Amino acid sequence: MGFLQKVRTVVLGQFNDLLDKAVDFNSIPVLKQYVRDLEDATSQARHQAAVAAAQVTTLTREKASAEQAVIADKKNAAAFLAQGNDKAAREVAARILDHQATVTTLDSQIEGAKRQSATLDTAVERMATKHNSILTRIRELETKDRGAKALSQATKSMKEANGIMGQGVDASVDDVARRIEERNDVANEEFNRTTAEMETPEDPTKAAQVDELLESLKEPVAAK
Repeated sequence: MGFLQKVRTVVLGQFNDLLDKAVDFNSIPVLKQYVRDLEDATSQARHQAAVAAAQVTTLTREKASAEQAVIADKKNAAAFLAQGNDKAAREVAARILDHQATVTTLDSQIEGAKRQSATLDTAVERMATKHNSILTRIRELETKDRGAKALSQATKSMKEANGIMGQGVDASVDDVARRIEERNDVANEEFNRTTAEMETPEDPTKAAQVDELLESLKEPVAAK
């Protein structure tokens, strides 16, 4: 198995394994851990995809070098033939055949590397899409989970309130109100009595004098 094939097998194996694990997940914390694992696997896949793409570049460069060697050796072989050096020309011609075989081999390797690179790029895109999809779902689930917890807490509080009200709270409130009213009545009565005690009794003699004075003041008014 070639290097790129091994890389493809490892990356796709990790990806499929992570997808299979998702079936058994039933809690948000576990899903979050799955997302983190998927992020790590996606990062590794991106690196391997870059390696595959770089391999295409490397092989293409090697092919170009072999093609240049063929061109150069053809000139060398022609020069040796022109000089009548058949032995040297044959050695160069044999080397040309080796270079041409290398070019053919590299062509095949380049095509394979391109396919592997495309396959890894597709895998990375699938993993990234899956990651984004699950992350969006997790956020939705977190929102629903917070709402469910709030509703559950509100229900619990309402049940506690109903329990308290069922213990005669209304009667207790009425009893307290009645006691406060009674204390208020007592306080008003005590205040009125204390005010009355503070008033100075009127002197009978002085009161008679006041009456006479007022009668005398009425006569001039009546005359006018």
